[in-house]
Amino acid sequence: DESEQIVESEKNAASLVAILSSESLVPAAAKCLASKSTKVKLKALEMLTVLVHLTEEGRAAVQDGLAQWGEETMQSKSPFTPLMRMLKSGNTVVRSKSTAELKSYVMILLNTLITTMSSIDDRINTRRKLVDQDIMDELNTHLRRFKHDELDAQIEIFLDEMKRDRREVTRKGVDLSDPESILRYLLTTTAEDRVGVQLLSIVQHLMTIPSDEMLGVKIWNNVQYIVHLATMSDPTADGPVDAYLSFDELKQALADKEALDVEQHQSHVKALEDKVEAQRH
Repeated sequence: DESEQIVESEKNAASLVAILSSESLVPAAAKCLASKSTKVKLKALEMLTVLVHLTEEGRAAVQDGLAQWGEETMQSKSPFTPLMRMLKSGNTVVRSKSTAELKSYVMILLNTLITTMSSIDDRINTRRKLVDQDIMDELNTHLRRFKHDELDAQIEIFLDEMKRDRREVTRKGVDLSDPESILRYLLTTTAEDRVGVQLLSIVQHLMTIPSDEMLGVKIWNNVQYIVHLATMSDPTADGPVDAYLSFDELKQALADKEALDVEQHQSHVKALEDKVEAQRH
């Protein structure tokens, strides 16, 4: 069809950039990933990867095209759902060389989409969504079984880049991108601060949030806003409050908290020194 002809004909960078001027061509190329022809799917993946690599506009257009295709066929607005579907498809049947090659091309596009994101928050949040879609099980178990050099190399790139970003947002042993790591930290510190009962109550309330996608997401957004308002906002400030906290802002907030703890400790030491000094005279 027309979209497959687009993929077959567009090969050089200039013509690929020209595609971005059309609102329909990138989504059409994304839909080629549903083609019955492996050759067409490989060409489409190659073309989309180059678009992502060329410009920020290209990356945004490819994400939008994948999201549009995912919403039309998989009831998901995430641009990564179609790619995850391709990674998971056919893993229980005979693991052919052509299937492995196709999955390696999917991983190349996936890695390019993530690594070209300039914001570490965007990269980590994107990987978190992929983890929620069981990408780690696919990478470490199913895809390894293909024993395909390029596919293995792309898996290593994904894992290495994830580790690198995690190290960037790890602070004093706590991985700020990992809910389990943060929860372990909170369990320890709230017990030490004798507010474990309050943490338990908060978590119990969170358990009551409905699983319904529409209602549940609204409630989670409300919780995020309220918690941010309670912990980070200046009560005297006017105007709207941005409930999103970047990793840099979180690190700074934790540093400020530690500075208060140090100040309190120094105050205690000074009080003790004053007491000792008074006892000496």
